[in-house]
Amino acid sequence: MSPARSSPIILICRIIGHRRSKSRAYFVPELGLWRSFCRRCGTPLLRDANGRWHTHEWEVSSARGS
Repeated sequence: MSPARSSPIILICRIIGHRRSKSRAYFVPELGLWRSFCRRCGTPLLRDANGRWHTHEWEVSSARGS
């Protein structure tokens, strides 16, 4: 279960960054991209073509390098 949006954990993640969970990462063949979640707050993360991780709100088309 994700913490509430006003939770101190969310603020920590926004200040120092998310902690990606290796055990919850999975490949999405339709997108050709990896997805994972933050270990602290549960925010969905998406890996771009250069290997950098971004929050879920980040554009999928940008991740593919289109």
